[in-house]
Amino acid sequence: MPESSPDAATPHDADADADAAQRVLDRADAVTPPRTLVDVLRATVAAHPDASAIEDGDGALSYRELMARVVQVAASLREAGVGKGDRVGIRMPSGSRDLYVTVLGVLAAGAAYVPVDADDPEERARLVFGEARVAGVVTGTGEFTPRAADATAAETAETAEAA
Repeated sequence: MPESSPDAATPHDADADADAAQRVLDRADAVTPPRTLVDVLRATVAAHPDASAIEDGDGALSYRELMARVVQVAASLREAGVGKGDRVGIRMPSGSRDLYVTVLGVLAAGAAYVPVDADDPEERARLVFGEARVAGVVTGTGEFTPRAADATAAETAETAEAA
């Protein structure tokens, strides 16, 4: 008679596994409410307000401090006319906490961000921002500069001619 291994599955184990798998599938059909990155940030601020959120050469920000800055950026963008569905160019050095604050601020304003690294050539920035038809650009200084409609149209025409 062959020896049975303690790890060998019994018919009962297989039924239990099938039931467990079905429960997972049943939960997968449940509709979960959509969450944005900003929603996740808000929940994290509520749960861990004083925990370190971002750290770079300029120091650290707690989640509470990060959220305060994100709200400031979003408010200034809204005051400048940026709204839901707009695209905002971001031209900042990679890896800086100001970059992350600005990205989150743009998202909190309901807009989409279009990043171009500060080290990239100006021509690339004009091309990317023109094709994306950004409402304006936030630079390393944190300033939002609206883009004139005629400049965006001219850049789009230049792009079409180059193609």
